[in-house]
Amino acid sequence: MNPASPPILRVAVVGAGLVGSSWAVVFARAGLHVNLYDADPAQRQRSLAQIERALGELASASLLRGTVAESLAQVHVCESL
Repeated sequence: MNPASPPILRVAVVGAGLVGSSWAVVFARAGLHVNLYDADPAQRQRSLAQIERALGELASASLLRGTVAESLAQVHVCESL
């Protein structure tokens, strides 16, 4: 990485299925702001429950810094790209 590069603070994830939701968990857990998009409105809604469940499992295993709510607040589901 170039030392003059600004730090990454926000990421976009396109696709909110299992893989996209999993990446959102990884990024949110690292403290990044996540913009998550899926073309299917129903999948956008389901993704938040999937992400919250995964964060809860990490918290139960003491693998989450902070709370589930704090990490979940890092994820913003977008209706368009």
